[in-house]
Amino acid sequence: MKYGTVLPFLLSTLLCVTATSTTARNDIQLPDIGAPSDSVITPAEEQRLGKAFMRSLRKQTTIVNDPLLMEYIDDLGQRLVLESGDRSDQSYHFFVVDNAAINAFAGPAGYVGVNTGLILATQSESELASVLAHEIAHVQQKHLLRRFDKAHEINGKTIALMLVGIALGAAVSPQLGQAAVIGAQAGAAQAAINFTRANEEEADRIGIRILAKAGFDPRAMPAFFERLGRATRLYDSNAPEFLRTHPVSSNRLADAMARAERYPYRQYPENPDYELMRARLKVRQFARARAAVTAFRSSLKEGRYRDETAQRYGYVLALIRQGDIRRASGELKKLLKKAPAKPAYLLAEAAIAMQQDNIHRALDVLAKGLNVHPYNYALTLQYANLLLKNQEFAKARKTLLDALTASSIITPEIYDLLSLAAGNLGRIAEAHRYKAEYFYLLDDLEPAIQQLKLVSRAADRNFYETSRAEARRVQLEAELADDKRQP
Repeated sequence: MKYGTVLPFLLSTLLCVTATSTTARNDIQLPDIGAPSDSVITPAEEQRLGKAFMRSLRKQTTIVNDPLLMEYIDDLGQRLVLESGDRSDQSYHFFVVDNAAINAFAGPAGYVGVNTGLILATQSESELASVLAHEIAHVQQKHLLRRFDKAHEINGKTIALMLVGIALGAAVSPQLGQAAVIGAQAGAAQAAINFTRANEEEADRIGIRILAKAGFDPRAMPAFFERLGRATRLYDSNAPEFLRTHPVSSNRLADAMARAERYPYRQYPENPDYELMRARLKVRQFARARAAVTAFRSSLKEGRYRDETAQRYGYVLALIRQGDIRRASGELKKLLKKAPAKPAYLLAEAAIAMQQDNIHRALDVLAKGLNVHPYNYALTLQYANLLLKNQEFAKARKTLLDALTASSIITPEIYDLLSLAAGNLGRIAEAHRYKAEYFYLLDDLEPAIQQLKLVSRAADRNFYETSRAEARRVQLEAELADDKRQP
């Protein structure tokens, strides 16, 4: 991707994977870096920028709304965060963008996105984890904000505009990013180039450390870069955007290999869910179900696959998509025999039952799955959807409320379903309050505030609901006012 001449040194902070590290010690201690970035922008302002970043992303690109994939990438990211040594109260939000480009990025306030194209480009979970570990290091070290601390003449409002614009340029398109930052001051661009390189090297070496501590293969990072380097030579001037913006030099590759070799060799168990998620993404790539079925069937017959189980799972999904339920059921039985409680298989089994108009069978399958995997996001969401479809509103409401208190993944969909369940139970005030949270998570503050105002007019309102809604309304109106004051 060509980002033109508008602040090219800043774009690299938001694009995730660069080649790795310097020769710092493996047990590098992470410094306390709170004060400098806070002098440029406050934590509250950064949170606001993070929300603006996600709001713009949702308008300009497609965030993958696949519950299984959402849960997988969040689990992987949070596992790395736990080993990152981050002692702050920084929260992290991992998500997947439906984009074939090999790319990933970190926006303000710990929002880390990875493209579907990058997931498919990796060849192991450790390679994918190395991408996320690098970006976690960028967030943890506040590189995006600290970059601006070197440019003292840039004021806060300009920073706000540039941060969101640069993030959009990295995540969506260079044209969009440039349009957002046109007119912003850029006088310190050249002077900050070396600082950018230092940030990248720091994120590289910290990323390898996080990777190893979390139980992933540290050698996966140089392996991934080496493969990208070969692709750079192969594609030359027509290289994918990631390779053009992040050239893999021999020096950086050697540094990464040297650092990874400091860790002892051992076997790293593979998470089967990694290949299953890749199979789900491959099925999505086909415009027609018949083409997907043909491709997966041929690869299984000819033995052209890296993981037979994942390839068969992809075949099942393609058959379900085509409506070939008899064959899909037969193939799924082979998978269930080996792993009868795996959520991915149970969701496929429930999907088959629904295509057979057997909602009770589907509910039974999902209920049994939740007994084994309580509060699993994907199982919970589909179970609640089917409970609502079956008009079991009270049970759906309880299921979703339990998930809210126990799950680390909170999405607009959960609040939307809660609002529907509460409304059908005659809990109108509660339904408005949940709908407000649904709009809030979509960063639509004005309709969220309107829903909270409706709580006071609901026939079933009580002091508790009214007070809670009023307090929340005051919060959202203050946030909306702050947003309107920003450039």
